[in-house]
Amino acid sequence: MVYKKFYINIIIRVIFLIATCFLITFSVPTKKTFLILNHILLLLIQIVLLIRYLNRINYELADFFESISNSDYNFLKLPRNKGKSFDKLYDSLFEIEKVLKESEIESILKSQYLYTAIENVATGLIWFDENGDVILINKATRQLLNLKSIQNINELEKLINGFTRILKEIRPSENKLIKLNVDNEVKQLSINATELIQQGKHIKLISIQNIKSELDEAELESWQKLIRVLAHEIMNSIGPITTTTTAITKYFRDEQGKAINKECINDFTINNTLEALEIIEDRSIGLKDFVANYRQLTNLPKPDFIRIRLKDFMEGIVRLFNEEFSKNNIKIHVEVNPNELVLIADEKLISHVLINLIKNSIEAFGNRENPEIKIVAYKEKQDEVIICVSDNGLGIPSDVIDKVFIPFFTTKDEGSGIGLSLSRQIMRLHKGSIDVNSSEIGTEFRLSF
Repeated sequence: MVYKKFYINIIIRVIFLIATCFLITFSVPTKKTFLILNHILLLLIQIVLLIRYLNRINYELADFFESISNSDYNFLKLPRNKGKSFDKLYDSLFEIEKVLKESEIESILKSQYLYTAIENVATGLIWFDENGDVILINKATRQLLNLKSIQNINELEKLINGFTRILKEIRPSENKLIKLNVDNEVKQLSINATELIQQGKHIKLISIQNIKSELDEAELESWQKLIRVLAHEIMNSIGPITTTTTAITKYFRDEQGKAINKECINDFTINNTLEALEIIEDRSIGLKDFVANYRQLTNLPKPDFIRIRLKDFMEGIVRLFNEEFSKNNIKIHVEVNPNELVLIADEKLISHVLINLIKNSIEAFGNRENPEIKIVAYKEKQDEVIICVSDNGLGIPSDVIDKVFIPFFTTKDEGSGIGLSLSRQIMRLHKGSIDVNSSEIGTEFRLSF
């Protein structure tokens, strides 16, 4: 309806233009200059009015959209009473203006809420661009690093040597643990990074957490577990020695506690004494072995890093167990992807880890039918090398799986209990990790380098 009236208005104006043209045509033969000029002037006025009528809405829409592009909603001016043919259009534009203003207010409120949340979150956050210019740094970061404010992350170098380089070089999804001394206070920081592109710029978001209290708690818990195990092992050796020594003493003292005469020593006393001394010797050897294992755990050599071609290396490890695999009908599967995969590591130390894991797998089968061990090596994203040793054995009970890396903890009747803890120590020397996943259908150890 609106546009129908608009078209009618245009048609009427065109009709008037045509009529004026006819008037000019009929005026020319009369040779009345004044009359001809008046008709021509009337024609020009009508043409100008028609053009202004057509362009009016275009100019107003152009101003409207220019204000929108500049987010200048407060200065939008749309005229009213310009004719019924435009009332509906203007009503729609005013409605758009209203929605945009409400959207702007909502966006401002959300930004304020987001800024307040970021400013008060317990995790430290720093946003900076590829030039190091800081976009945002929240209160937690300022408190953590004892800062007031910074414009560029290079300013951190004056406060903490090497910290800027860490922030620039850390890769997305990477986690780094660093120790900082800020105003004579040691802080253990966990740093994570995320990258995004905003308006053509690469933005890096860094999250920083002080995990010193968590590490202290974990360290205390580890020491408590270790002390419990040490106490258990030592008491297992000292207890029988003490009891046996007391028994021997009784053999050679009378009821008054005095030493017996040599005439009172008979074969029974001699045999029992020898048996007791054998017990003491056995437990002493056990305690000596325990100390030797402890020294092995705490005195690992510094790794000698070389290039190891994993396919040849792993096949060489497997050959050490060929006889045992054949004897127990164990299927062994070795896979390396890509075939030429290379690992930079200490060959002897990593051999120790893999040999220990294969031994554990062999001992885990019990009476399991069709026993199988798989050793798979591959490269994960960000050039991380993974070696997985898995079996279809009986699995590790869920109530002890969190203890398998504790020194001297073992569920075996025979065993030192340092194999897995030693393997974890070796992986830490390689800046890597060892993890376990186990169920009733088997166990998998994952080595990450």
